[in-house]
Amino acid sequence: MQTTEYFRKALLSFLNEDVTQSKIADALKIQRPLMNDFLKGRRNFSEDRKETIAEYFGKTYLDMLLIGHNLVEKGNMKKADKRSVLSLKATEKYPVLKKIVDISNVLSAEDKAESYLYKTLIHNINSELLKMEE
Repeated sequence: MQTTEYFRKALLSFLNEDVTQSKIADALKIQRPLMNDFLKGRRNFSEDRKETIAEYFGKTYLDMLLIGHNLVEKGNMKKADKRSVLSLKATEKYPVLKKIVDISNVLSAEDKAESYLYKTLIHNINSELLKMEE
């Protein structure tokens, strides 16, 4: 499964009566039809845009990928466990996450947006998650 699908699953799990796709789109200045197309799987967003969406929920892009992965592994639970998924258990199971979490924790949102290293790490985690699916 592609990382975009993991992200999409996580995002869908956060939607409810109070948090609608329209409210998210409006808050993040994303056209509503584009958000709808993304949620329906007809469009993809850049990793930067996904990071912005994750930050709206107080998460990182990596958090969202892990939530989505957990949802898929647990048979598409109706709602995500909204606690942080970057637990010791997760970092033990996926050692690459420990490195990414350590670096992510010291970077500000502005640094993440401008950091080649951070973008490289996000790209690498995408690769690692794809390998786990094989």
